Amino acid sequence: MREIGIDRKVETIKVSDKEFTIGLIPIKAELLIAEHDRLNTEYDAKLKGVEDMLEVGNIVTERNLKCNDIIVSVLEAILKANGYEFDEDWWTSHVDYGSIVEIKAYVKAKDFIPSKKKVAKDE
Repeated sequence: MREIGIDRKVETIKVSDKEFTIGLIPIKAELLIAEHDRLNTEYDAKLKGVEDMLEVGNIVTERNLKCNDIIVSVLEAILKANGYEFDEDWWTSHVDYGSIVEIKAYVKAKDFIPSKKKVAKDE
């Protein structure tokens, strides 16, 4: 019998006083990431050429409200898929938006960064 999803590259991240080992990015998270990226692109386009600072502030606030919810859901999906409970209060008290985006990017990149073993073997 072959167990699916067991033999994959993992990365450990440390947030505050806790460590999380992440190996799986579930489809749910991938779909949310795509939606997050689409919204960011949409809002970036809205901001181009806007000179009124009040309007800029309103657009940024609207974007942040929509994107914050999505990025927290991405984090929840990743943690649950890797066997962790998700405590939204703890996370929103210990990280900011940029930290979650960094976590998302880091754990996604793990599949594209060659391991030292592979690099040494290929050379």
